[in-house]
Amino acid sequence: MTLEYLLLFIAMFLLLLDIYSLSKIKSLKKSYSNNSSFYLFSIFAILTSISFISYLHSFLTDNFILKDVYAYCSTYLAVEFKIYASWASLGGSLLLWTMILTLIILIYRFSNPFIIDRFKIRSYILLNISLVFLSLATILSNPFSSYSFKPIDGLGLNPLLQSPWMGIHPPIIFLGYSLTIFCLALSLARIDLANNSAVNIVNYSAKLAWLFLSIGIALGGIWAYEELGWGGYWSWDPVETASLLPWLALTAYFHSSFLRNSKKTIIKELIILIAALLVIFSTLITRSGLLESIHAFGASTTTYPFIAMAVFFIFVFSYFKIKTGKIIFSIRKKSTDAMSIFGTLSVASIFYIVAVCLIGLLIPLFHSVAFGEAIIIDKYYYNTMCLPPTIIFVIAIMCCNIAGKPNFRKCAVVILSTMIVSILTAILRIPTDSPMANFGISTLLIALLIIAYSYSFNYIKKRRLIPFYWGRRAIHIAIIIILLGVLLSSTLETKDRIMVGTDREVSVLGTELRISDYRFEGPTGRIFARGNILPEHSSLYVNVITSIDNTSFSNDLYAGLYTVHGFVLKPYISRTLTKDVYIALDYSDSIYQGLLLSLTGNVPGEISEFPISIKIVPYVNLLWFGIALLSAGIVVSIINDIYVIKKTRHARK
Repeated sequence: MTLEYLLLFIAMFLLLLDIYSLSKIKSLKKSYSNNSSFYLFSIFAILTSISFISYLHSFLTDNFILKDVYAYCSTYLAVEFKIYASWASLGGSLLLWTMILTLIILIYRFSNPFIIDRFKIRSYILLNISLVFLSLATILSNPFSSYSFKPIDGLGLNPLLQSPWMGIHPPIIFLGYSLTIFCLALSLARIDLANNSAVNIVNYSAKLAWLFLSIGIALGGIWAYEELGWGGYWSWDPVETASLLPWLALTAYFHSSFLRNSKKTIIKELIILIAALLVIFSTLITRSGLLESIHAFGASTTTYPFIAMAVFFIFVFSYFKIKTGKIIFSIRKKSTDAMSIFGTLSVASIFYIVAVCLIGLLIPLFHSVAFGEAIIIDKYYYNTMCLPPTIIFVIAIMCCNIAGKPNFRKCAVVILSTMIVSILTAILRIPTDSPMANFGISTLLIALLIIAYSYSFNYIKKRRLIPFYWGRRAIHIAIIIILLGVLLSSTLETKDRIMVGTDREVSVLGTELRISDYRFEGPTGRIFARGNILPEHSSLYVNVITSIDNTSFSNDLYAGLYTVHGFVLKPYISRTLTKDVYIALDYSDSIYQGLLLSLTGNVPGEISEFPISIKIVPYVNLLWFGIALLSAGIVVSIINDIYVIKKTRHARK
């Protein structure tokens, strides 16, 4: 057992002592200066930090005696990629997640350390128990597992992971996951307490979780979009789909006020519980090894602590539900209130999408367990089944944002007009060849106009805008723009594959292509595999001059052959305001043989022509703009929450 592994055991033991210490606090006036709980958690945080820093140091110093360092690192790997490689493994990613959640809890406990009440004691205990499960999963993954000897070198990091996005995307996703669990602990801690300040903190943390999940999923989409073979910005891969579910649940949380007629309902707590359970579900999908995914790890025993965590949270929620006698939800008494009806409809449509995704994930999972073979639910299922509830959601938020006070008469006129226009565009096949997409595009455009008009109407009428409502409308507009970008870019996308000879210009899909030069490089790097020192990879760079809308670009297309990771292609993307031109080499025997000769130190032969794939992705910038606007809208809403919290604290004083 290594020292770092022992530190993790000691840290978890201290966490259990902290839980015991907190459970024994009887006087709510006792300060931290007399409370051992504070010191126990601080020592836990220090020991966890030492373990994480030691693990990271092993990558930076090429300590190949650790199995993870050997599997994901090499001597020739750049320093920044060595840092990213530290969370490429199962154990490293869980250690990073544990570290992030620990820091969040530490900040929370330091925020006002000399005020202790029932809410804080409960929240500390629940958060500590969450950390116990996560720490146990980390220990079971054994990130410090080592060989009995030290290999000369490592296997190197997968070239598709050698990206700046690898340094940003996983930590942000784990931050979103941690904040969701943090929000659940606080939500359960106040479920039977009259604590208005706790409500503000729960809403604030929920918005933070929503923000970081939004950014994390978006960055993952950009990363996948820029890497050949990952299916574009969204491919309904099992891990991608599972990561979307907590975001959807949190989206429903912010629309659930319409289902909370009184303080005797616990719909918000239930939705936060569902969001946290979906975080755990997403983790299980990634780490169970039962579903095929380019993002998943292999099977491991770390699934059991996460299952136990889910059971624990369900038990705590059920206990408080029985204890308080509160009902799940209660729609507002004014049954004729259009806002209530359409607000409820928006929540129902979101959970319909969640159900569709869960079915698409669980059927292959059950089939894999029952029959031992994987089946794939393709994107046609998701696209077909998710479009109707998405349109219903858009109609619901459109009716909730009608200028003035929404009523059923206004909503009926808007819905009828929208349906007529959308059906006509579907029949006439405008602007795409897909009737379903045309129906959705028309609905989105009308919703965008109505919400924008409502925004202008309120501004002209009141001459000012409350930040909360500004943020909310920006979020709604952003979601519509994102959906427009998805529908337009996916349905209007065109692609082709051609053979291009050296110094010969060809025209394809409105783009002029000419190969000016090419070169092989290698062998490059060094790895240690099968008891031998081998070259890591060889490379082929093909310089292509493209002419798009009378503008010329010159860039290298890349193909590489890696001893461990095989044949790798990386695209070049020419971006304009209205479209992206996606260009990449394709596989051919001559390219492969040339790379193989270069990898073995021989001189490759001449290549007369190259297979090139080209794809035109129009209006994809709408997607990126919508994501930026969504993030900005959430930030504005969070700033408003901070102002409300400070105002509440000032009023209490």
